[in-house]
Amino acid sequence: MMINQKTGASNIIHWFSHKVSRTVTSPLAAETLAFEEAVDQAHGLNKLLGLITGRKKDKPVIAITDCKSLFDHLQSRNSFSNPRLVAEMSKLRECIDKKELSVSWVRTAQQLADALTKRDVCPTSLLKALENT
Repeated sequence: MMINQKTGASNIIHWFSHKVSRTVTSPLAAETLAFEEAVDQAHGLNKLLGLITGRKKDKPVIAITDCKSLFDHLQSRNSFSNPRLVAEMSKLRECIDKKELSVSWVRTAQQLADALTKRDVCPTSLLKALENT
């Protein structure tokens, strides 16, 4: 998770990598669960930073995924047969509808966070992004 300043400066404030804690039935379910956990943590950090800085209103969380199917499903209103996936998607869509969350998609090669969580990813793009601040 990164925090962006008005000046354009960015800093990494948190990152984590772990296996999904429950058995899932599809790659989309795994991506959705991991994405939801990250969004929950981002909202919590957002509230904490608001308390620390005295900010009255939470800023929207901007989440970036390289999972095209997750992004497409969040933009649509398609339903699922898996009740857990329905609940997770509904929660994320509600955040989007309330303008608490904005979701963008990037190609996997452009996903900066992969340098923090995957072994064979070159960190050059992430380092360049941080140096430009």
